[in-house]
Formats: sequence, C-alpha cells, structure tokens
Amino acid sequence: LEEFQTKPNLNFGDLGIRVGYLRKNGDYVLGTDEAGVFILSDAGEIIKKLSKEEGLQSNSIRGVFSDKHNNLWVSNKKGIDMVDLKKRHTPLLNRL
Repeated sequence: LEEFQTKPNLNFGDLGIRVGYLRKNGDYVLGTDEAGVFILSDAGEIIKKLSKEEGLQSNSIRGVFSDKHNNLWVSNKKGIDMVDLKKRHTPLLNRL
C-alpha cells in the first residue's frame, strides 16, 4: 500500500472519514463525520468541498453515490442531497 498524499496536505484522519466512493472518471469522493464531502482528483488535488456552507443539509455524511447522469447523491444526518457537479448544489429531500 502507498500513502495517498493530498494537495494541500490534509489529515483526513482528523476529519473522520465515514464513506468513500470512486467515480467513473477516477475522482475520489470522501464523506466525513463533521466536515462534509471532499472530491479529490486521482493526483490527490482537492477539486471541490461540499458542506453546509455550500448548501448541504448536514456536514455529517452517511453515504455518497454517483448516478448515470453524473449527479452526486449525498445522504447525511438530515436527509438526501443531489449535487449537479456542473451547477450549484440542489437539495432534494428534507427530513421532517
């Protein structure tokens, strides 16, 4: 096994990675306990960070999945969000 270096160098151990997903294009999607979602290139560069600041319902991520239309689905503590990575974040379902 090789250590995966990120740019900038982040300590993901401190962020509490809960889930990981490898997208068809080779990007990595990491969901954390309290810091939202990070999308990384295969070279370890942070492409995008998604959190409550960007419109997620919660930073406590439970699952991630990419559909055939290249949308990213994020389940979190408060519901499910659909993210069109070409557009701004769109909430899909709010938990009551």
